Amino acid sequence: MKKAPNARFDAQAEASIYSHAYPNSNSKGANVSSTGLEVFDETLHKTNMWLKEIAQELSMDRHGAYQVLRAVLHCLRDRLTINEAADLGDQLPMLIRGIYYEACHPTGKPDKVRTRDEFLTGITTRIAMKQSIDAENAARAVFRTLENHISPGEIRDVISVLPEEIRRLWLPLPGASAAGRSPLSNR
Repeated sequence: MKKAPNARFDAQAEASIYSHAYPNSNSKGANVSSTGLEVFDETLHKTNMWLKEIAQELSMDRHGAYQVLRAVLHCLRDRLTINEAADLGDQLPMLIRGIYYEACHPTGKPDKVRTRDEFLTGITTRIAMKQSIDAENAARAVFRTLENHISPGEIRDVISVLPEEIRRLWLPLPGASAAGRSPLSNR
């Protein structure tokens, strides 16, 4: 079967048009992203950024950072009201949101954890690591990472529903004076 003389040109033109319509694809239409879907590539990138921040702050590997992130997010989620937990979840990257909601049972929430020690004990029991980790440093590393990636208004909302002893684990927000945080201390 003989091809038309312009078949090669037509294929090149089609590939060029396709590449403009689908910039993450190669000339054959195959996606050149690492996962095949840009939304997955983006959430993997964001998750890796979060894990890197936590790992660097705690001087550990990414697996340890994942364990810490998971444990702290679960303890925080379970201490928040259902609506506030959902509001925070809405701002998390897709993959971290899945970790956040893993094994979530909203009945009976928020947990009655009121003290700093109870909250930190919850983190310690959830961290499945062979090496010991300081739960307070773990909580602060995750909270700082949340502050780096979640809107300041949502962070204030989260802090405002926590009991005072747990709230003190959060370092002051940038630009917030002690007086600026004082209205929250009455809750």
